[in-house]
Amino acid sequence: MAQDLQFKDAEKELATAIAKGPLNRLARALLAQLYVEEHAAGMALPLLRSLLREYPEDAYAWSDLGKAQAQPGQNEAIVNSLRKALELGRR
Repeated sequence: MAQDLQFKDAEKELATAIAKGPLNRLARALLAQLYVEEHAAGMALPLLRSLLREYPEDAYAWSDLGKAQAQPGQNEAIVNSLRKALELGRR
């Protein structure tokens, strides 16, 4: 139960930061990571896709996208996203 409260508190704080500054890339990325960790791919995927449209060279976002895609079982998309993350991480 405490873990659920921590998730809700973090989600609320990050959502507030995004509402105050919609261009706050860090808050958006952290919220997406939180959703990935909580197996909420439906919430993470739109955030990650938005971040990657703006910052296509973000290896961490590609990695998180692959993890989020793994939840609904999108095998080819998972491989492509994780491959892109590895490629960018080597630069």
